[in-house]
Amino acid sequence: MPRYQSLRIVVLAVVVLVFAVSTWISYQRHVETSQLLSVTQKGGGWATSELEFELIRFIHTLELAGLGQGSNAESVLRFDLLWSRVKVLQSGSETRGVREIPGAKALMADLHTELERIESEVLALSPGDSATAGRLAERLEPFERRVRAFNVDSFTGMQAQERIRRVFELNGIAGASMVGLILSGALLILMLIRESARNWHQSLHDELTRLPNRKYINLKLQGAGRSARRTGTLLGVHVIDLNNFKEINDTLGHCLGDRMLQQVATRLSDCLGVGDSVARLGGDEFLVIQEGVRDAEACSRLSRQLCDRIGREMLLDGNCIYPSASLGVSVFPLDADTVDQVLINADLAMYRAKQDSGVSYRRFEPEMNESVQRLNTLARELKTAIEENLLVLHYQPVVAFDTGTIISVEALLRWHHPQFGYISPIEVVSIAERYGLALELNEWVIEQACLQYRHWVESGVDAVCVAVNISPSMYTLHDLRTSLTRLLDKTGMPAHRLIVEVTEDTTMRDIESSPDTLIELKRLGVQIALDDFGTGYSSLNHLKRLPVDKLKIDRSFIQDLNITPKDPRIIRSIIGLAESLDLQVIAEGIEFAQNVEDLAAEGCLLGQGYLFSKAVDSARITEMLRAQSQGVCVFQGAGSRRDAARIH
Repeated sequence: MPRYQSLRIVVLAVVVLVFAVSTWISYQRHVETSQLLSVTQKGGGWATSELEFELIRFIHTLELAGLGQGSNAESVLRFDLLWSRVKVLQSGSETRGVREIPGAKALMADLHTELERIESEVLALSPGDSATAGRLAERLEPFERRVRAFNVDSFTGMQAQERIRRVFELNGIAGASMVGLILSGALLILMLIRESARNWHQSLHDELTRLPNRKYINLKLQGAGRSARRTGTLLGVHVIDLNNFKEINDTLGHCLGDRMLQQVATRLSDCLGVGDSVARLGGDEFLVIQEGVRDAEACSRLSRQLCDRIGREMLLDGNCIYPSASLGVSVFPLDADTVDQVLINADLAMYRAKQDSGVSYRRFEPEMNESVQRLNTLARELKTAIEENLLVLHYQPVVAFDTGTIISVEALLRWHHPQFGYISPIEVVSIAERYGLALELNEWVIEQACLQYRHWVESGVDAVCVAVNISPSMYTLHDLRTSLTRLLDKTGMPAHRLIVEVTEDTTMRDIESSPDTLIELKRLGVQIALDDFGTGYSSLNHLKRLPVDKLKIDRSFIQDLNITPKDPRIIRSIIGLAESLDLQVIAEGIEFAQNVEDLAAEGCLLGQGYLFSKAVDSARITEMLRAQSQGVCVFQGAGSRRDAARIH
């Protein structure tokens, strides 16, 4: 492909060069032709004609002077004009070609000599001096014949014919150049048209699988919907998503992952009937359009066939893989009045199918619309909630085990919807990411957390660091550094008092750019915490490259400590890894005093969880910090940890 691309560029460059050269040659030949024509007309025609004309008029003036008419001044004027014509033909740059006519130089020299000889007599000539006037006219009459012949020869002689021939030659060259110009221009236009068509094709097809892409299939879907209405048939829309594709990429590599997608594309194409279409929507998601369906059962049969074909054994470089997929199908117009809604229905059915284990498919069911309506309502009203500050932040303290001191707080989002009640933070973030509100939501959380810090400072409370969670889209798709810079400046929040928490899985979404992204944040002065550590797939090498300050042990490992017999080996490994990288460790989900003792025994000295406090509103966390500022121990330290109780 790169070699073919280079060849195309070279050919296009050659065509453009030919086009430019042809244009330049045509221009030069046109200029030369114009110059030759100018010389022929002005130098040859005009100059020689004027010489003859002035000679005749001077002789006629002499004849009138002999008859006593005219004046000496008129005779002198006509003489001077004749003299100037001779001078022009002898030395003018535009008459160079005329002087090349055989005999031209001799004629000009003889006429010049003769004019010098008679100059004194012309100046002394008075009207009525017929003898002098007649003698002068007789001396010039031979020149009249010679000038006449010279004038004719300037138009019809060999030199004139040579110039005309040269003009025709130049016109021929210009014509040939023009042909080259037209041909190269036409070729250039054809190449541009072909390139445009190729780019258009590429814009409508997936480069990896050669299948139509989302843009193409959306156009196809609209046309298929109109056709179904016109013919009275049904239209089946199948959305397919591969299961656990990320794990295959992580374990076998992206190269084999790409080959797997190509084989899946081939398997899907082999299942289709006449008029059916398959497209890759992006990532590991595909779409099949089934046209001309007579009954909904035919759609279910194709769904089963697609799932069965995908789930067959696949051999990739000696690796035996059994792919699995989740498929959702919806039928137009049975399930919705528009193909756009049918596509949404199929997507929803696919997500329901993912809840089943293994290869599975689900047909859209009417009650699923309730979930769709709920999502749409929440997405629409989440934007309003952000703009009108209808969301709130609660704060959960991070406590030092030995002293019971609050050393930082984590800001946690809360949304109580008037219709659906409490919406979990996970769902809020999911809706924001799905409907393009991630930037607005994250910036709102960061700004409110910074403003809360400023409120504590202005109220005289010993403020602690505030941690905010960054969603995956905010991290990978938006300019997080610019947002943080603007919000820190706007709120006056000291950068070193802000902790940015990013999950381990989020940093793995773009392994190559993640270190650079976090380095940019570190340059702002903020602290960085790696959240939910231990649940992702990061390697030690990747972790070493991330400029993080803290590791937060996922709550699932803390819960394992509550199992008998308990096994702290994983926690011990995480803490040892953190110590080797000079990172602070924070344990999440602490619920029992025994958890604190077990963690402290392994070297973890900080944690958060219901044992200390659930996430509380800003008023309650302010009370805790104010009490701590006044020397009151809000939480019991290590000395009496066994007697600690949950604080709700």
